Amino acid sequence: MLRGADGALVFPLDGSWIRVVRGRFLTSASTHTDAAAARAGGDYAVVR
Repeated sequence: MLRGADGALVFPLDGSWIRVVRGRFLTSASTHTDAAAARAGGDYAVVR
C-alpha cells in the first residue's frame, strides 16, 4: 500500500490499482489499470 502526501492511498486489488482520496466531507475512489496511472500527480511512500 502506498500513501501520498495529501493522504491518498493506492493499493492493488484484483489485478487493478485503486486510489482512495479522503476529502473534507466525501471519500472518492478510482480504479486504474497500472500503478503509475494511480500514482500520477503525487509523491507516495510505502506504508508498513
